[in-house]
Amino acid sequence: MNQDGYIWQSYSDFDKEVTFLAGEEEWTAPEDTIVSFEAALKCMEEFFDSMERPKCIEWQELWEEAASDN
Repeated sequence: MNQDGYIWQSYSDFDKEVTFLAGEEEWTAPEDTIVSFEAALKCMEEFFDSMERPKCIEWQELWEEAASDN
């Protein structure tokens, strides 16, 4: 989330199902939101250097998606 309250989500063409365990609940992430391990490392390095949303991957604006659902 940025200073204006906008939420961004990673966007990728990863083609594998990934399930996360949070507490006692499983959550399967949409395939287009998962980035490779290599891309995640690159993004962490870029964020550390710039303190900005990394440009090494694509991002999806979640507030526009939510607004179009209403």
